[in-house]
Amino acid sequence: MSTSIPNATPAIPNGAMMAAALMAIQIRNLDAMAAAQKAALEGFGAFARQHQEIVGSTLRSAIGTSTTVDTDPRAIIVRPIDALKTAMIDNSVNSNVLSELAARSCANVADILQKRMMAALDELRAALLEAMPLPKA
Repeated sequence: MSTSIPNATPAIPNGAMMAAALMAIQIRNLDAMAAAQKAALEGFGAFARQHQEIVGSTLRSAIGTSTTVDTDPRAIIVRPIDALKTAMIDNSVNSNVLSELAARSCANVADILQKRMMAALDELRAALLEAMPLPKA
């Protein structure tokens, strides 16, 4: 035996109003989920674009490195070490940029969801208090 909302509402004071309030809360929750998903996708897009730029820059840098033959034996030793140090610094900077983008995106999504959860709890409290009969003195 299933009980639907229309059949159960007469047993609950202000049941129809409560059902409508709960449905409205759920619709706003779904809207917030859609906004969070959109923010996550935008954040991922920014992350991917930045990563693509980093890869492109790295490839351009690798292609642009000098392939000339050095006659000075000290340059043969120094050049690869300097190139490795530069690559390590660049990779650290790039990693920090990507980490910052990811953190901002996650924080934005979390903020959207947290704000909606707080609002939903306030709305639920108000709907429940409105549906409850006042205590008799």
